[in-house]
Amino acid sequence: MGVRFLKIGVLYFILSMGLGMYMSMAKDYVLAGVHAHVNLIGWLSMAVSGVIYILFPRADNSALAKWHFWLMNLGVIIMMGSLITLLLTKEETPWGPIIGAGGALLILSAICLLINLFKNVNINEMRTSRNSK
Repeated sequence: MGVRFLKIGVLYFILSMGLGMYMSMAKDYVLAGVHAHVNLIGWLSMAVSGVIYILFPRADNSALAKWHFWLMNLGVIIMMGSLITLLLTKEETPWGPIIGAGGALLILSAICLLINLFKNVNINEMRTSRNSK
């Protein structure tokens, strides 16, 4: 799962850079919040999660890692897609509640990461796997 997190994170990074470039060229910054969230959640959070899972194989191989991955990606897509639509149409309904639903999926994904870390990560595992190479 760690490698999957890193790969999808880089895709979000490129998407965010493209959005940033578009906003700069068009001098239209209405989607600045989307740009920031895709960078923070899509790129940074996914990349950090990927590194964590690569460093801790027991957490990487758990069902919680899979739930974390899919909930996070679904949450980003729903939240950011709805936020884009809200910002461009300026219609709060139905987009506001859908943004909230995407955010709830992101929180659930973070809870999966939290449980996974407490259940499957200890510093000795990292030291053992690093020293055995």
